[in-house]
Amino acid sequence: MKSITTICLICLLLTGIASAAAPLTFEARDTKTLRAAIAQAVKATQGKQPEQRPAVTIRLAPGTYQGGVYIENLVGTRDKPAIFCGEDAKNPPVIVGGKDGLKFNDCSYLIIRDLKLRKQKDNGIQVTDGGDYKTPSHHILLERIHLEDIGSGGNNDGLKLSGVDDFFIRDCTIHGWDGQCVDMVGCHRGLITGCTFIGKKERRQWTGIQPKGGASDILIQNCLFDNAGMRAVNLGGTCGLPYFRPLDAKFEAKNLTVEHCTFRGSEAPIAYTNVDVATVRYCTFIEPNKWVMRILNESADDPKRKHLTRCRNGVFTNNIVLFSTKKVRYFANLSPKIDTTTFTFANNLWYASDNPAASKPKLPAVETGGVYGVNPQLTPVGEDLKHSKPQNPKASRYGATAIQLKK
Repeated sequence: MKSITTICLICLLLTGIASAAAPLTFEARDTKTLRAAIAQAVKATQGKQPEQRPAVTIRLAPGTYQGGVYIENLVGTRDKPAIFCGEDAKNPPVIVGGKDGLKFNDCSYLIIRDLKLRKQKDNGIQVTDGGDYKTPSHHILLERIHLEDIGSGGNNDGLKLSGVDDFFIRDCTIHGWDGQCVDMVGCHRGLITGCTFIGKKERRQWTGIQPKGGASDILIQNCLFDNAGMRAVNLGGTCGLPYFRPLDAKFEAKNLTVEHCTFRGSEAPIAYTNVDVATVRYCTFIEPNKWVMRILNESADDPKRKHLTRCRNGVFTNNIVLFSTKKVRYFANLSPKIDTTTFTFANNLWYASDNPAASKPKLPAVETGGVYGVNPQLTPVGEDLKHSKPQNPKASRYGATAIQLKK
């Protein structure tokens, strides 16, 4: 698949830049010195050709910092990335409060890592193109970031990316949010891997991950979604037309893949929403609360959106679905006028834990190679959900652990 090849090349690049030459370092010990360090680092990289640009690092000492920190035009190069990081990965700095904890505008070749953020009113971390759709932020790596209790009851996000290309989100944890845990508007060529998304009962958690607004070529893999919103992964969405990147995009989202992920709970762990080409494969679903999936044409009757493709070309293969018939009475919730002939269901293992004889689902299209009523014997099913593995040899070819992924 072309998009996956592209994403793998991005990962190699970002992994390479993480080990670039020693940077020029600006230290921060509190909020005041952090703002000064940002100003110095940005100044050091401005007005220079890429080959003359120094590698800069803004390094935060352990401690508590006030949120609402704004960073613009922090740029590195392929060989000399800019770095914004905690000094001690085992004792990361904590950024508390603020409308946004951190906001990065018009940045490129940037690594953001080893940080904790909590109790922001709007968003934990924002990365944007600054409103200029022709110049996206690009080559952004976010890793080992922990966000918790993000939002004030509205459409508030843990990580919000708008107009970002060639990005990599790795080994991050988001615990409690109100809107989306990762919201991507008009973002292209990205990988989200090794992350953990855990909902809290007191939070709204509308959605877990959501790419929309012309988003394309995004791979989500090896992640855990534990009650991570009504739609744990919303493949597509309904974005306001002025926010599409590019503005003339013909789709809400395209070429999206979810693989080797584990889901527990959620009203519908997967939603195909106004998306063109989306694949969900080798995932494990444990006790969804209402549906296994939704297939939706949202706002399809809006005449201003007639140029956008309707939901089509969905794939659901090689997954394990462990469910209760008391919760899941309909496996898929569909909007009217869905072209179900474009959807593929194949080689999934379905098991109704409370009534094995009722394991075979009614799906929008005929499934080929499905397995029904075989208990995968998942273990462990406690806290270590991410590594929940079928003990039944008949289930070994299905679900999140069927193929061991390298980190």
